[in-house]
Amino acid sequence: MKCVDSFFPEEQHRVAYNIHDIDSTSDKSFIYHYTGIDSVLGILSSKQIWLMDYSGLNDTKEGFLLFDALSNRLSEQDQKVLYDVYEKINKNTFVSSFSAFGNMLGLWRGYGSVNIGLSYPEIKYSHNFIEDLKGESLLTSGIQVESCTYVNDSTIEKTAIWLYSKFKWFMENSKKNYQLFALTLGNALYTAKHLGFFEENEVRILYSFWNCNPFVSE
Repeated sequence: MKCVDSFFPEEQHRVAYNIHDIDSTSDKSFIYHYTGIDSVLGILSSKQIWLMDYSGLNDTKEGFLLFDALSNRLSEQDQKVLYDVYEKINKNTFVSSFSAFGNMLGLWRGYGSVNIGLSYPEIKYSHNFIEDLKGESLLTSGIQVESCTYVNDSTIEKTAIWLYSKFKWFMENSKKNYQLFALTLGNALYTAKHLGFFEENEVRILYSFWNCNPFVSE
């Protein structure tokens, strides 16, 4: 079944070049946030990077490519269970987007005239990177810093098979470890991107609220 629409045949070859080799131990490894000058000045003055609601991202296929491929493998009853998990994690996931490359013409054009580079290992291994400005102690999933994978139909199917095994384990264990499955699902969905966005070489900071205000349970 075709899940990833692409009108440009050469794009299919890009999938073989997915980048996952950022050195997370080197102090010379950076990820770059492309934006406008006002935003950069705001980041520098406040020393804050804001994460946005996942629904505000620019790719209309966000989360759906892999979700559809997984859902098509399930019975109607299991699809309802999967959709319930998807709805909860989707409403409670926040993201900030970066690129592994600091000098990309397409990103200058699309997102802003400047960028700001942050230390990749400091972000990836920081336990205190996220701070609630209201001072509340929130029980959350913890920070995830992941390189996006750019997918075609073949790679979508492989990942869907892997996620299907996780879903079967979840169901066979009477839906125990709901949080673990939901976060596993969310991490996979939110890092699988349409191959047309390959140039961005995106790295994402993901954070999911869990079982706490402002957790959305309905």
